[in-house]
Amino acid sequence: PTRATTMARAPATDGGDAASAFRARDDGARRAYNVEIPAAWQRESVDESLLRGHRSALRWCLLATVAACAAVFAVQVWYYTTLTTKVFELQSTNARDGYECVPLSLDATYGLNLTEAECVQSAFDAPKASTMVQPFTANSFSVANAAGNTDGPWDYSQTSEPSFEVPTYYHVPLPGRSRGVYAYDDQCALPLYKGFENAAAYSVEFAKHNPLKLSYEASLRNGANRFVGYGFTSLANWVPNYGSVPLESFTSTEYKTFTFKPSAEILNVDCSGSVVDATMLNEVRANGAVIYVRVHSMPSSTPAPGSGLGMSLSFPQKAVGMTVGYPAAIHADLGVSLTTSQRCEAYEAQMAAEAFEYVYSYCHPCDHFAQNAPFICTATTAKNVIGEVLAVSVGNAFALFDCTVIIVGIMLIILPERISRPPSFTERRKTSIESLRRESADDVERGAAVADAAASPR
Repeated sequence: PTRATTMARAPATDGGDAASAFRARDDGARRAYNVEIPAAWQRESVDESLLRGHRSALRWCLLATVAACAAVFAVQVWYYTTLTTKVFELQSTNARDGYECVPLSLDATYGLNLTEAECVQSAFDAPKASTMVQPFTANSFSVANAAGNTDGPWDYSQTSEPSFEVPTYYHVPLPGRSRGVYAYDDQCALPLYKGFENAAAYSVEFAKHNPLKLSYEASLRNGANRFVGYGFTSLANWVPNYGSVPLESFTSTEYKTFTFKPSAEILNVDCSGSVVDATMLNEVRANGAVIYVRVHSMPSSTPAPGSGLGMSLSFPQKAVGMTVGYPAAIHADLGVSLTTSQRCEAYEAQMAAEAFEYVYSYCHPCDHFAQNAPFICTATTAKNVIGEVLAVSVGNAFALFDCTVIIVGIMLIILPERISRPPSFTERRKTSIESLRRESADDVERGAAVADAAASPR
């Protein structure tokens, strides 16, 4: 009985141990083999997970998904590194390294929204004799310095109240953009003469050191004549021959040498029929002539010459005009009046153009666009590689991977069984293990029955 029992139980023990060992090995191998397959592509049984489809097909699908995600990641890294972003800053100055600054509002003088660079490069028209404008009737030129004279600043002992009939030339610096004539801005610092700005006594704020500001102050007191005026200084582009200019008082004698010297172009002007001849032009070239600065303190407008009522000129506040004097040989004692036929308008226009050019060397029409605050400054920068490019690219690649896994998992669930998964090798192995387990159990039961029968008394 003992031997029979042992023999009867041995197969069960050996078979059960073998089945358990076989099952454990198969389960470990299967789980190790399935570890790379996403969980959404598997299904849970009582004690183990089963694949929902062909193992090879699922592995190729997983490989394709990973490759697609890697490609998407690489493409996105390249794409986002090529993108730029704009940074905006609001400030009171028009310059900042790496930024392009534009004004937010129209300027008060010309009503334009330009940068200083745009003004200089595309809008500004340099003064030329052909572009000088004489908008007011100028029948004669009177320089008499009798007391109470109202034709110009010839009497230096008092502020003048000039007539509009004094021939005065203006310049439109931004034609095609604005009909406004030149007007200086508050930051303009035009010295009494060229080089005076380097003198120790020079002060930007002191009006007597600036011919434009002097004329502006004179115009404020001339309300009876449209608020235009001349200061008691003329324009000088050279150091006067008598030395330092007195700071508080000037005399008529000194101002007879306080002149504007033109370039050699003045020798080429055509003054046929006028009182100006070649000798006088050479004198002007050598010693200069008086140019008086005329300033408007109130905005106004007038029809442009030759345009009738169809086009007007605008005179902003602090508009500037040039009244050109003649050589001393003509005005020996500043007491001669010239009629229209005696005047040389070509000479006047050339002198006025050069006078504007000289003024622009200190106070350019485009300068005030640099002061038209506030400015919006824009800079174009690349995206941050670590903070933005990699973060977004990795996030999108993982999102694609997750979406693909979910979609494939759903398809494996909803597709018909014959399409989604034929019997797999794992399931066939599972069936073999279960069959072996049942056979082992039957052997155990038979062995127990034999042992019981042998042990019972006969």
